[in-house]
Amino acid sequence: MKRKLLVNHIPSFSHLVSNKNRIYNNTALTLKRSFHTSHSFQADYKGAGPDHPQRSHWSQRFLQFGFYSSLGLVSILTGAYFYLKSKEKVTYQNFDAHSFRLIHQDPNSGDECLWTHVHHFQMKSLPMAVSSTMAVIKLNPSSETHREGHDHMESELCLYNVVALTDTVQRELDRLGKVKMIIIPSREHVAFAGQYFAKFILQNSNSSKSEYPVFYCPHDIKESIIENLYGKLKTEFPNLDKHEIVKHVHTLPPDNRSVPPEWPLHWQSQFELQTVSGMPYLTEVVLFHKPTKTLIACDMVMNYKEPVPVHVDDPNHTPFIFRYAKLIGIYGKGPVIPVTFRAMVQDKEKTKQELHRIVHEWDWQSIIVAHGNEMIGKTDADVKFLKDEYLKMLIKILHSMTSKNALLVFCVLQ
Repeated sequence: MKRKLLVNHIPSFSHLVSNKNRIYNNTALTLKRSFHTSHSFQADYKGAGPDHPQRSHWSQRFLQFGFYSSLGLVSILTGAYFYLKSKEKVTYQNFDAHSFRLIHQDPNSGDECLWTHVHHFQMKSLPMAVSSTMAVIKLNPSSETHREGHDHMESELCLYNVVALTDTVQRELDRLGKVKMIIIPSREHVAFAGQYFAKFILQNSNSSKSEYPVFYCPHDIKESIIENLYGKLKTEFPNLDKHEIVKHVHTLPPDNRSVPPEWPLHWQSQFELQTVSGMPYLTEVVLFHKPTKTLIACDMVMNYKEPVPVHVDDPNHTPFIFRYAKLIGIYGKGPVIPVTFRAMVQDKEKTKQELHRIVHEWDWQSIIVAHGNEMIGKTDADVKFLKDEYLKMLIKILHSMTSKNALLVFCVLQ
């Protein structure tokens, strides 16, 4: 009986095979489920938020920190944007002068020949209050027209760094003469050029080609200038062909230092040009007006000495640009070039040569800048001071982080 019971408890071969298959199948099923569960977990893990329970404790902490830090930064930037937009409002009619400011008269004829106009406005991308100065140059002083026998020739005007084409600007330009040339100094100072293109070209389609002013910009940034103008004008002129802009925007010579050979002789005789191209993002053409010995620049020279011409509607609010100027060490100084520009120098040797020409080869005595007040050297000591101050900043810009190379730069500039 015991033997029979024992035999009855011994599994048959078929039963073992059956159980083995069942175990295998169960294992495969378990693995299959585990496989899908793993993938489902990974999918959930990838898409989980910072508080998802499947994440490790430290991962959650790290992601929470990143998430809330980003959220806080966005909140701060958004708040700063709307704060500036509210506090730095500028009504230009309250601050723009009602006429151009005379800077120089022609030394030969005594005629007025160089003016400036400061425009106060709030930028759009970063709603910060700024001011920008346009230089207006008479291209045919009386001494030239008399020499050529054109006593009644209408005055020709060159505009450098155009500002908003307000009623005051339009009236003053009409009073002074005819705009024949507009120089866009850099891609950073093209904001208002579209207004002039529309006024003098697109809205004067019946005028002859000789009546149109010519637009000039540095050789390396022509495409950027054209795209900028087209982007600003196509909304107002939906049928505008980009080729129409290309026809009227000319480039300065690629050597970055010559005056265009197509200019009339009485234009060529008045100017020296230098495009500072060693800082590609800040590529800018600087002018030297020889009759008045005046250097005319945008960002390559700044003057943030008091009183700085930046105003806002709120009399109790200090414009942010003052704080920024103090932060980068140029407030209360001039002429200067921000030391932060050092990071933008890509070709140090080229930049050194270009700035050396501006400082030492041009016999300038006055400076007109886009940002700040003009600087007029009335004595030799004034002129020496202006050049020495500017030279100090240039040495900082071109400093190569070693005293030996810094001394070499200083010697070359001297």
